[in-house]
Amino acid sequence: MQAPCLNLGCGNAVQTSDMNHAWTNVDMFQNPGVDVVANLEEPLPFEDESFDFILLVHVLEHVKNKFELLKECYGCCNRGGHCISGCPMLIHGVQFPTPPISICL
Repeated sequence: MQAPCLNLGCGNAVQTSDMNHAWTNVDMFQNPGVDVVANLEEPLPFEDESFDFILLVHVLEHVKNKFELLKECYGCCNRGGHCISGCPMLIHGVQFPTPPISICL
């Protein structure tokens, strides 16, 4: 059985489904491989507890209300699921405008 996985703000870095993972790629633009076009500043267009794994790579630094998006991720994540995010703390030698935070959902 494939685990439902969500790739938020994927841009051109779409994930490909395989025997173990059924990826849904989301971005604000209809790039090749994007399954759902959505504005991440608004509620996500998915039912609660829809995904086992949520991936946000270089997304949070582009969203105005990071905590609202993380709350949306929490709602979309199955019990026991995982949400992984990575974002830069330095951009061209300039410190990211907000201090680093660590959140456990």
